[in-house]
Amino acid sequence: MLSDDLKQRIQDAYRLVLKNKGFRPRSGQRQMIAEIAKTLGGIQEDTTGARLGESHICVIEAGTGTGKTLSYLLAALPVAKEKDKKLVVSTATVLLQEQLVQKDLPDLFQHSGISFSFAIAKGRGRYLCRSKIETLLDNSVSLGPEMTLFEDELAAKLDNETATLYQQMLVSVDEGRWDGDRDSWPDSLASSQWIPVTTDHRQCTNRQCAYFKECSYFIARKAMVDADVVVANHDLVLSDLALGGGALLPSPAETIYVFDEAHHLPDKALSHFNYQVRIKASKQWLEQGPKLLAQLTGQIGYFAEIDEQLKQMPEMQKAIAENLVFALEIVSSITENLETTDDRQWRFKRGAVPNDLRVIAKNLALQYARVSAALTSVSGSMLEKSKDDLEIKPIVDRYFPRLALMLGRCQAAGLLWQSYAQEEEMSTSAKAPTARWIKQIDGVGPVDFELWSSPIMVADLLSEILWSECFGAVLTSATLTAVNQFERTKMRMGLPEGTQYQVVSSPFNYRQNASFEVPKGASDPRDSEHFTQMLIEQLQLLIEPQQATLVIFTARQQMHQVFNQLDVDLKRQVMMQDDYSKQMLVKKHCERVDSGEGSVIFGLASLSEGIDLPGNYLNHVIIVKLPFTVPSDPVEAALTEWLTDQGRNPFWEISVPDASIRLKQACGRLLRSEGDKGKITLLDRRILTKSYGKAMMDALPDYQRVIG
Repeated sequence: MLSDDLKQRIQDAYRLVLKNKGFRPRSGQRQMIAEIAKTLGGIQEDTTGARLGESHICVIEAGTGTGKTLSYLLAALPVAKEKDKKLVVSTATVLLQEQLVQKDLPDLFQHSGISFSFAIAKGRGRYLCRSKIETLLDNSVSLGPEMTLFEDELAAKLDNETATLYQQMLVSVDEGRWDGDRDSWPDSLASSQWIPVTTDHRQCTNRQCAYFKECSYFIARKAMVDADVVVANHDLVLSDLALGGGALLPSPAETIYVFDEAHHLPDKALSHFNYQVRIKASKQWLEQGPKLLAQLTGQIGYFAEIDEQLKQMPEMQKAIAENLVFALEIVSSITENLETTDDRQWRFKRGAVPNDLRVIAKNLALQYARVSAALTSVSGSMLEKSKDDLEIKPIVDRYFPRLALMLGRCQAAGLLWQSYAQEEEMSTSAKAPTARWIKQIDGVGPVDFELWSSPIMVADLLSEILWSECFGAVLTSATLTAVNQFERTKMRMGLPEGTQYQVVSSPFNYRQNASFEVPKGASDPRDSEHFTQMLIEQLQLLIEPQQATLVIFTARQQMHQVFNQLDVDLKRQVMMQDDYSKQMLVKKHCERVDSGEGSVIFGLASLSEGIDLPGNYLNHVIIVKLPFTVPSDPVEAALTEWLTDQGRNPFWEISVPDASIRLKQACGRLLRSEGDKGKITLLDRRILTKSYGKAMMDALPDYQRVIG
């Protein structure tokens, strides 16, 4: 139970923030603070400080303008300090991480009277690797064959522009003007420029690296270890949990997590725990492996056991390459007999892999495991020997990252083949199957096939590695309910029975400031040709030349069809998402509005969230169609199939809730502050004529309704 003393400290901190910032108290904000404090403060502990019970999580849907960041920080931070736990705030993007560290947390520290420290946590891939950039610059004339193991990383020499950039990076780090963080580099960096000079946990030699003490990543990590609040992102949290927890971030048992934009967490987990491999590409890089191993053999001097292992690996890799030839033949045959989609994709129904492919998959899984074990042993031995033998340290620095890269690819491929070797249970099983599919890769030369494996539900996985392990957690977002219920969130997240759920309303006066309109000309989109013609006519009537308008489509092809048939004058005002990056699209739109012009953005579903156009930057949101998705995505199709096999209704369990959430997100683009005004127009008449339409409309904020 929340102690009176802790309750008083939280209340005092909130009053102090309001006073110092000149804010008025918000009922929704107070409600959110109270709910979080009650849940986290009520966690019971044993004598060692370990959590007891399952009432340690609260889920809060907080409407736009609630001030949820201040709410969860004011409530969770004092509880974490009281219970001697770390507070890990996880966001959906690095951009939101930066906002917390650069604005929200310093602001709280200055105005709340709470004393705390904080740090940002990012993966190694966001930081410069001194060893790599030094190697690249030292070999800028010619990297030599030993540095070009894989075809997709061939680079005989650095061009002048890239070499100059790397020199600037190195000087900036040496002089202390840059911390080695990609996100703080003053200019934009292309992936092709950045990836060669960063690393991952496999390639990093840690304390054995000559640059360990100056390493940007480990300097940042050291600051994180001592911090009360660690600001991470969902991808990093999932990476840490995949490694067992406590490897990259504080141990889950000693952590209170806050997941901001929590609705992204299941999709992030799905993408994090899927596997894929290209058959021909795998064979090609395996055939190049012996080149590196031969160069390394004999260079470690008198360590005969390492040489013996190196000599055995080419035969292991050759055996894999031979089996990949058989796998390619089998996959080619399979694709001739399976139904395909327009993008040359084939899905195994119910995840069941044909027996001949499953047999070859078992062989490949075992062979990849052997190579991975050998590479792990050689890499570990090299690092161990280099501790006491300075002569081989330059060899380790040169070859270890290449061996680690090979190891990473072998392990990833092994996981894919291990998945394909498994037999699926009966489709009526309560356990969700794995989605497996094949995708044809067309390019220069013969066709290649990419094999994929992905869970269709991560509920059990999140339950096992996160909710059952953490001390406490808060999940918050503006869109966690679907048709006014938390059922979809419960299903996707695997949250325990004792979880608390709360909806905190927005302070906005939706009825006074905005209308939700379904015009008389709206029609049913199932007649695609007629619907497209209706859109052309309606948009030319609805878009006012001097206003700022966002039009959200569900299909790229239809967006282009409509644009191509608009009147010339209106077409001049339209900017399409395909023509600009999201940041540039928003920048150009705001510049037009600032100059007194009207501006229209044509965009797809990705613009339903993640863009902020307050005030006069957006007056009108036009939603072309209810945002149902066609289950052509293999994971969605497999989920639909499984639910159907169980006698459940995937349309009402998945399609309607997901469309309701996306509709709410799209509508949420309009009002971003209490003074904003405007209207939302939906051109899909099904919201009035279908049984699910009323539920979806009732789930929207209390806009003024204008029908027909």
